[in-house]
Amino acid sequence: MPSLHHQGIRLAKAVLCATRAQRAGALLAVLAGAQVFGFTWKYPQPGTQWNCENAAGTLSQTTDVMEKTHSGYRTFPLTNTVGNPVLTTGGSAGQKELQTKVFSGIFTIDAPYLNFGLLAIGNEQLRVGAQYFGVRLWVEGTPVRAAGAHFNRQDKQIAYTKLCWDVREFLGKRASIEVTDDMQTAYLRLDAPHFSTQPEGFVVDALVRGKETYRPVFHLTSPYGWLNDPNGLFYLNGIWTAFHQTRDAKDHTYWRRAVSTDLVTWQAPPPAGDEFLLVQDGLSYWSGSVWVDEKNRLEMENADTATLLAFYTLATPEHKKARQQLDYCAHHRRSSHFPQWHQPPHLRDIPQDIPFLDEKGKMIFHPEWGLSQHMAYSLDGGQTWTPYTENPILPAQAHYFDRDPKVFFYAPSNEWFMWLHTSYNNSKRASTLTLFRSSDLKKWEKIQEISDLWECPDFFELPLDGDAKNKRWVLVHGTGDYFVGRFDREGFTAQARLQPGREHSRVYASQTFENAPEGRRVQLFWLQATQPDAFPSMPFVHQMTFPVELTLKTTPEGPRLFTNPVKEIEAYQKPLSDDGAKNFPKGVIVLKESDGALLDLELSIDVKNSTASEFSVVIGNERLSYNLKTQTLKPFKADEFTLAPEGDTLHIRILRDKASLEAFFNHGQKRNLQSVFENPNPLPQAHIEVSGGTLTLRQCRLSRLDISAP
Repeated sequence: MPSLHHQGIRLAKAVLCATRAQRAGALLAVLAGAQVFGFTWKYPQPGTQWNCENAAGTLSQTTDVMEKTHSGYRTFPLTNTVGNPVLTTGGSAGQKELQTKVFSGIFTIDAPYLNFGLLAIGNEQLRVGAQYFGVRLWVEGTPVRAAGAHFNRQDKQIAYTKLCWDVREFLGKRASIEVTDDMQTAYLRLDAPHFSTQPEGFVVDALVRGKETYRPVFHLTSPYGWLNDPNGLFYLNGIWTAFHQTRDAKDHTYWRRAVSTDLVTWQAPPPAGDEFLLVQDGLSYWSGSVWVDEKNRLEMENADTATLLAFYTLATPEHKKARQQLDYCAHHRRSSHFPQWHQPPHLRDIPQDIPFLDEKGKMIFHPEWGLSQHMAYSLDGGQTWTPYTENPILPAQAHYFDRDPKVFFYAPSNEWFMWLHTSYNNSKRASTLTLFRSSDLKKWEKIQEISDLWECPDFFELPLDGDAKNKRWVLVHGTGDYFVGRFDREGFTAQARLQPGREHSRVYASQTFENAPEGRRVQLFWLQATQPDAFPSMPFVHQMTFPVELTLKTTPEGPRLFTNPVKEIEAYQKPLSDDGAKNFPKGVIVLKESDGALLDLELSIDVKNSTASEFSVVIGNERLSYNLKTQTLKPFKADEFTLAPEGDTLHIRILRDKASLEAFFNHGQKRNLQSVFENPNPLPQAHIEVSGGTLTLRQCRLSRLDISAP
């Protein structure tokens, strides 16, 4: 018999093929009378929240598919919100706004574990949408456990996860299950809830925000929903502020704020203050930057703190239509000028009243449908923002895909400069980073273009080898790769070829904090979750890398960036072992007490006196290996690369959080970043495997990171 997982996927695909009216009516029809735990699922207020009479229809085809697929299983649909707030049901003209929440009957908890499957069907862009809990367990009137839906990259419209709640502390008590779904274009389905004496899926709890089972502790995550590009990072009055891109339930993009006093623990402000500039429905606020104007150069209102200037790309509904038009033209004319988008054009309602290609197949640009660059200011440290009255500060150029302004003030010429990603077709082969210059943030002059660079520019100055009199400028683009060079009011001159900013890692959109104390340059990346089960049933997606401090050092190849974890992490180290010079014989050496989730491991290997041919560091399910003969390193989940020791010593440092591993080699010369998920709970102790001889260490320091989630 097919597994519950495969049957759920087949059901989901069948439901996706049905019409909206069929899906809605079928789900409502099958819901009535569904049996589990000996009780019948029901609506809290029949006929008020769900208009069952209007939802009836001729739905035999879809209903038959459900019965065939799930014959013999206790599976049933619970909620349906397609078309919210308007639902056309049963092919009739009736329309109704739905509040999609249902409760089970009352049952007794009579076994240690409550298992269930959670199936989500919908739009990939709304992986978790606005809903936070999804499914909650109530015990004697109090919510005590929760779980949420989570899509993955393998199947962007269907997600199925087997989950489990540990309910041993509630044995003998009366309980009920609540299911809520307020996503616009998705379904949430609970499958086969049942008790057992052992867990049969991921043991999760997403009830207390910030302390969910698999939420990282010292990596920045979103309170709920999507997270990507870091935006507008700055330091002011003892507070590190980081915005990041997120999405609402209508797929609008905006900035969400997080703050920290030490770069280790992060907190989101109260809900009323965590969204930046989401002031008009239908608009999206794309990536950008913040400049700390401590000298109040724009002569804004008087303030007790420095004026903050935020620069961002504003995307309108017209721009979205333009993208669809371009896709339509490319699809039907087979033009090479425009990229293909994920969703086939024939599935969209595409306006075709404005031409975007001429008779020769070349693009016609309509400025009102492009992307423009805007500014807002804050006088209270970033808690509230006011859009500049003369927006846009830079109107749409002759492209449809210009975005991600990095704006800074250059004191020697008393001028503002803006790096901007510019592209006419949104492909890497036809994209540039373009530099603009302005004396007043109102009129901009284009002065330079650097081709084949992609998105999210960052630009900053660093002393070379710590010499404040010998500085260089660094230009970084989306992947973290960078140029080192010189800058004046006429533009940037690179002094070496583009350098990799990291080795084989799933990171993107790096940005650094402005106005950091003591001239520090601290960097964040977006760390993408790529595993299907990276955060099972958690209400958030993705995380940021741990902040690193950048330094610029001279190497035989030229000046290079070095990256190391910020020093603030040291305050949380609780040493488990701190051994000096010692030899590890051939075999397995267990690092005692290393089974906790949060670790900081440093190894200094004496390459000259070691006779071993290879060693591996194994943490949980992940392995990092180094061949001392060939000097090749294979980091976690990545291809191997050459790494020569520093003199006679190879230095490795590894940080482990609940869902990530970050490795730093030779004091920041190389870096590997991976989002991982280690399911065994508790995790096994870390160990070192040595092959072919003895491994000589100058230092082996292991610390537990004693950090409490906020």
